[in-house]
Amino acid sequence: MGWENYHLHEFEQTGQRYGIPSSEYDEPDEVIPEGRVRLEDVLSASQPCLLYTYDFGDNWHHSIQLESVHSPEQGVEYPRVVEGRRSCPPEGCGSTLGYANLLEILLDPEHEEFEQMREWAGESFNAEVFSVDAVNKRLSRNRSLTVMQ
Repeated sequence: MGWENYHLHEFEQTGQRYGIPSSEYDEPDEVIPEGRVRLEDVLSASQPCLLYTYDFGDNWHHSIQLESVHSPEQGVEYPRVVEGRRSCPPEGCGSTLGYANLLEILLDPEHEEFEQMREWAGESFNAEVFSVDAVNKRLSRNRSLTVMQ
């Protein structure tokens, strides 16, 4: 998604939770540490869905669906994104309602909050832009996605 992990998050599949266990919120062994699990061991043809929740206050919910499995291509770095649409909502913009409100304000330069929200979201933020190359560069920098912790 492009978020920076400023907020708690977890993955869930058929009642099993994966994430960063918290002694404040979770019972022992209730959440499997996400760094100890490989995606290929969780998603399969028999269990093709994961629910990803980010920021338990705003509750961004994403359904991750395994569509197909292919043999790795020689010389291709994994994981990789092959397509996508639109930018990630800015960190901390609120729930889907907060994001919709932000977009409405940014579309109206006459809105009383336009300057404040433009500065907060960043001058370069454009909800319609998506770059496969930028996402894959970010993935390649995050070695924790490919190396077991």
